[in-house]
Amino acid sequence: MDTILDEGAITFLSLETIMVRFLAGVFTDAMKVVLKRIDDRLFRERDKSRYEELDFHDRTFDTIFGVPLTFRRRYYRDRETGENVFLLDKAMGLDAGTRLSPLLKEAAVAAAVRGPSYRAAAESLERLAGERVLSHESVRQCAVKAGLAVEAMEAEERRKAEGTREVPIVFLEVDGLNMHLQRTDAKRVEEKALAAHEGWDSRPGCRKEARLRGCTIYSSHAPGEWWEEASRHVYSRFRLEESTVVVINGDRASWIRQGTEWFGSSTALYQIDRYHLKRDLARIFKDKEVLERVLSKADADPTGAAFVAALAEERVHVGPKSRAELDKLIADIAPIAESVCDYRVRLRARGIETTGLRSLGAAEAQMERLSDRTKKCGRSWSWEGLQAMMALLRAKCSGTLESFLARISEEARPPEASEDDLAKEAASAVIEVLRTGRNDRACHAPIMDAGIVRSGGLSHVFHELASESWL
Repeated sequence: MDTILDEGAITFLSLETIMVRFLAGVFTDAMKVVLKRIDDRLFRERDKSRYEELDFHDRTFDTIFGVPLTFRRRYYRDRETGENVFLLDKAMGLDAGTRLSPLLKEAAVAAAVRGPSYRAAAESLERLAGERVLSHESVRQCAVKAGLAVEAMEAEERRKAEGTREVPIVFLEVDGLNMHLQRTDAKRVEEKALAAHEGWDSRPGCRKEARLRGCTIYSSHAPGEWWEEASRHVYSRFRLEESTVVVINGDRASWIRQGTEWFGSSTALYQIDRYHLKRDLARIFKDKEVLERVLSKADADPTGAAFVAALAEERVHVGPKSRAELDKLIADIAPIAESVCDYRVRLRARGIETTGLRSLGAAEAQMERLSDRTKKCGRSWSWEGLQAMMALLRAKCSGTLESFLARISEEARPPEASEDDLAKEAASAVIEVLRTGRNDRACHAPIMDAGIVRSGGLSHVFHELASESWL
């Protein structure tokens, strides 16, 4: 040990790197053993009158470890359909046209969504494996394919619109994001987004902060009536009754106001987002005292009449240019004056209890979560790429990304094979590989040939790992 310390031969990083590479070899060999056993089992238990064995074919997958996995499996002719099939591929839910393992594809998609770019996602996988795993283009292709599949699943849920959540108030916070486009005549497009939630829960360990309860995201830049699909998304999550109140919060865009028309007999209240309202007023009223007087009238009565009157009264305190802007604001707000008033004041006027309800404004925070990946750093998108990435981001923000990714892969399993069976099979395969794989190059770490002195004693450690003495 003194020699090792003197030479500085061992660091935790070097040991960790070597172990990962060593275990990558064990992983590929163990996978071959398990897949062979499953293939043999399928061969024994198949319908012999239907499936005629032809021969063996190899298949190679790139794996999360950065090393390829090549295994053999039986090829059959299906007498019933006339097609040739691999029963192992079918049983394990393996796509025919891909070289990427399911776990690697899932990791690539997760890295693409969470990282700032496809290139950064590829680099993060490389850091994890210690060598290049995928190119950034492969990561992009994984993300696009997964995103379009997620969107198709979302569309199917919207088509059914069979929501089960029953809550007294549903909050819809709506906003738009301008996205830059490439490879198209249009330079940009507005992604209209909705965050639907049930209210707020206190954050663990911090009562003053809150998080949205049951938040789910819908967005689209497709032409046509946006609220038609957006409302179906809401109905796919919630069961709306006549007693249900739907509160829609957003800026003064005309397309947001139209949301009140899409929820049937439920009570729908539209509220002008207070952040946008204050921003517009601050641009008109430069005097802070005047601004505060106007804002103090926003919640003075549930009809909003006091607020509109205050705007007209304070008109004398602004210059000609701001006066024209103020007149435009008054004309816009007057027909919907009640939407200026906080929804809680309006609910209390209807005799509805508002204890525990908070002010609205989560739309901006939700839009930030979407725009961080899609707008920052001057990114531009193809139509297909934007469509796919937004689907993945919606699922991520809604907490459904993992479940959607799991549904993308077929859930078929070998006959009578449970998760416990596969776990036991995998553990048995690892032991078998370590017992018999001593001279196998896949399990033979290069440091095993470096000698005790050069390796700081690690060569001896790895020879022990590959021997039977410790098993």
